[in-house]
Amino acid sequence: MILNSKAKTLKNIRKVNYQVNGKSYTKHTICFGTDGRGGKIRASRATRDAAITHVKEFYILHRSIGDAVGVLKPIDIYDAKAAYDLLTEAGIKQTLTDTVRQYLSGKTQIAGVAVESRSLIEAYMEYYSGIPEIQHLHRKSIRARVLPWVNKFGSKRMVSEVTARDLAAYLAPLKSGPTKTYNNKLTYIKSFLQWCARDERMYIKANPAAGMKADKIIYKEPGFVKANDFERFVRAIEARKDGRQIMTFIALSYMCGVRREEITRIMEEPEKCVLINQNSIRVGKPKGWTQGCKPRIFTMPPNAEA
Repeated sequence: MILNSKAKTLKNIRKVNYQVNGKSYTKHTICFGTDGRGGKIRASRATRDAAITHVKEFYILHRSIGDAVGVLKPIDIYDAKAAYDLLTEAGIKQTLTDTVRQYLSGKTQIAGVAVESRSLIEAYMEYYSGIPEIQHLHRKSIRARVLPWVNKFGSKRMVSEVTARDLAAYLAPLKSGPTKTYNNKLTYIKSFLQWCARDERMYIKANPAAGMKADKIIYKEPGFVKANDFERFVRAIEARKDGRQIMTFIALSYMCGVRREEITRIMEEPEKCVLINQNSIRVGKPKGWTQGCKPRIFTMPPNAEA
């Protein structure tokens, strides 16, 4: 690492004007030097005063911890210092680098907590039974996404045997299908394994899927129903004997944006939810209501009110 002098860094603070989405902004750029591989050590602040303050703080930290200031944030520095102090107090004489190296290789013994033997099916049943029955949709999703993987991997095998490679192999066939399907299964299984790795259980030393990322979903413009097609659809529904009841679902869903499960709950107490006089709809039990999510309010458009 090659750092400029503090005086040179302060002298080379530059004001830069740039635009984002048609709006003009200003920032003050700072260059401290190079990182030893040719890359610039840079920073920026909104005002010149803030830039000067940052430069002063940078060189104060550099006197304290050396070149690490070029790659570590202040919170990282204090966290590393706290971790080192904990090691010293515990009588462990080794560097943080050695500690991290042991952890990454799966050989760290600092915590001193042994992994508890627990089969996948036992862990799954404990995980599933811990979800309140009132959250029936969440329980249904877990049965559909986690249980098939447990059976495929081997329900009698130990949780501690699971590896990221096993999970990746199981999910690989889904790569050719819809991205949401792959992401949903990965997310649910990751949550289950994270639950198994918590300190109070330790059925596995660490979540092996922690580093697995969901696939990015590329945005596409949604398809729209033409007004004439929608009108023909509505007229066909109205001609049915049960058309009046079905039209209620159509108005709430298509015209107001209410979710399917929310419509079912609205029908349980329509007088409390459909507020005609206030031209609004109150969903007292929205998605996540069993976990304390607050109610949602919708304004009814004229066609839905009619």
